Amino acid sequence: MKNKTKFISIALVLVLALVCTFAFVGCISIEPLDEVEDDGKVSTSTGETNVPTDNVGNSYDVTTQVGTPSNTATSLTEIVAEIQTSVVIINTDVGAGSGVIYGKITGEDASMVVTCCHVIDGASKIEVTINDADLDSSNDVKLSATLIGMDDDSDLAVLKIKGSNYNYAELRNTDEAKIQLAEQAIAIGNPLGAGISVTVGHISGISKTINMDGVNMTLLQTDAAVNSGNSGGALFDAEGYLIGIVNAKSTGDTVEGMGYAIPVYDVIDICDSLIKTSGSAKYNGLGYIEGKIRLGVVVNTLDRETLANNFNNISNYLPGENEYYYYISPNYELNPYGSVAISDKNGKIKKGMLITGLTITDANGQAQKKVFTDDYELADFLESSKVGDAVTLHMLEQKVTVTGGILIGSYSYSYETFDVAITLQQYVYGYKG
Repeated sequence: MKNKTKFISIALVLVLALVCTFAFVGCISIEPLDEVEDDGKVSTSTGETNVPTDNVGNSYDVTTQVGTPSNTATSLTEIVAEIQTSVVIINTDVGAGSGVIYGKITGEDASMVVTCCHVIDGASKIEVTINDADLDSSNDVKLSATLIGMDDDSDLAVLKIKGSNYNYAELRNTDEAKIQLAEQAIAIGNPLGAGISVTVGHISGISKTINMDGVNMTLLQTDAAVNSGNSGGALFDAEGYLIGIVNAKSTGDTVEGMGYAIPVYDVIDICDSLIKTSGSAKYNGLGYIEGKIRLGVVVNTLDRETLANNFNNISNYLPGENEYYYYISPNYELNPYGSVAISDKNGKIKKGMLITGLTITDANGQAQKKVFTDDYELADFLESSKVGDAVTLHMLEQKVTVTGGILIGSYSYSYETFDVAITLQQYVYGYKG
């Protein structure tokens, strides 16, 4: 039997093993949270939603620490003692994971925590437990966190917590000290929701392309043991510099020691973008990746042969050789935060798209007609467009006429072509409109 491998997001409690297909899943711990007072003490939960109200109009200047490792490291136990309290436990009403305190906000008694988007996705309440390296959990300080912004493509999110007297992770300057194969790696996180733990391994891959939820990510690979709940936690080098944020692992009947982390240089770029754009009342204060566009519907690629075999009487409307159409599924789940391209099939702008069950044949943008091929896909069309652009999708709709009743009647097929005018809008992950 061939070896079988799958990928899963680390923040989940692992419930399936020895499966034969690739899959990614999120956190599943759903135990309700206690309420957290301003002083960090815990009181009885009220069940109220924690909605950020104080980050509208933000202009955060975040101070971070960056350093370059030397050639000689101190002992591992000393290093871990210095860095472990920069890693925190994250609990939400939908799951659990880890996070890293990485920056202090200038002029404000507050700090920033980075974690994985899938750790907090869909949560209405986020709680950060400060790791004081004390085995007595009754002394833990728990703080309510405010969501600054998140990005599903990079699987990163930024949280704000009160206080500025923490142990901040020091970021490795990878311009001066590039991450190398076989160098030591230390993973610290909250595996299986059992509290902070430390595992040690090595960097086994520098630029591994992993597909998570349909998105290709370039990640560090490590053989340091990571498990459900490690997501959002830290991957440090041998001198205690942060080199990545753990976000996935591989499992399977013959797979061992393959964990993955988002490289620190990507982490900081994304976090800076989310912080920079946060605070706008237009998007309920949520930060975003400026210029990101999504159509907001699920499409399937149709080539000439597939169309000819599955669509009756369509010979006059087929694409050319090596060209494609895109079928918009009528049984789709709209992106959880809504479509960013709004229109109906008559071109009238309104919230939501009414073009499901139709086929996109080609498009117009910047006054140029774009036919879709292997070298120019729908994603390329969107990437070449800008927020605010008015573009036109050329549509094909199948019409079915029934004569003599549904069960015993005859069916005839015809096609209608028309244009859909849409305006491309800024995509803000987490914003529900």
